[in-house]
Amino acid sequence: MRFNDTVDVLEATAVDDHGTTVYDWSLPVVVATLPAHVGHVSVAVFVEPGSGAMVEQLQVIVEPFAYNPARQRFDWKGHLYVNDGPPMLRRRNGADHHLTIALQPVDG
Repeated sequence: MRFNDTVDVLEATAVDDHGTTVYDWSLPVVVATLPAHVGHVSVAVFVEPGSGAMVEQLQVIVEPFAYNPARQRFDWKGHLYVNDGPPMLRRRNGADHHLTIALQPVDG
């Protein structure tokens, strides 16, 4: 698989809030810069009489790594993204091959 892009994996600081772990995103730390393939895939078609629309979703494909969706975000081309659904680990010949992660932009 060709990885023509790169993404930074950002990690929040874990803070103990009276026995509950919360994540502070005010000063995230870049924990990895990964080769990646980032692109849109069609995920749905809405068909109404006289019109139709394709729905596309941005996804990132990276080599397997210890991904923590609650604590990590992706920076791609200066924009921040979080996962939009569970990461999918793809295997080939019995070995982990890559992770596919659907993305959505971070608001604010």
